[in-house]
Amino acid sequence: RSMELGDTELHPVQPGISHKLWCENVSMRTTLRRWGADRLFSLTDTSLPFASCPHLLMIHQAHLVYEPGDWGFDPPPALRLRMALMTSYLRQTLRSVRCVTVQSADMKRRLCARFGLNEAQVLVVPSALPSPPAAQELTEPPERDEMTLLCVSGPAPHKNLVVLLDM
Repeated sequence: RSMELGDTELHPVQPGISHKLWCENVSMRTTLRRWGADRLFSLTDTSLPFASCPHLLMIHQAHLVYEPGDWGFDPPPALRLRMALMTSYLRQTLRSVRCVTVQSADMKRRLCARFGLNEAQVLVVPSALPSPPAAQELTEPPERDEMTLLCVSGPAPHKNLVVLLDM
């Protein structure tokens, strides 16, 4: 079910891996083409492999950044399998990501080591800030006056996506 807020459309994605994969590999590609989006901002940990526009990815699941042996516990087989599949999917996504945000310097260091990323590609944005950080350009600005941004995230209230409307 989509919702409209002025010039903004919200299209919530149902929970579950099958909905996530459908959204990222079918719905998002269609939406990027239909909207002519200039940027993709994804808050979903893995996101769209081989995106057609500059892509910013927020990784907030430490289980994807750290090797299973560094988790501090022995994960049950189902969690180990899920994280292995998500890690494989993330490897594909990272090939077209321009910039990644993580929550700590340690996450940045480990993400770069695990996935072979350049540290300049990874920004640390702590999860608790007194005010939003200044925006940083990912690439050259588009050739037109206005930019279209496709932001992908679950609709959970704790994500406070309403702040994006003003940004």
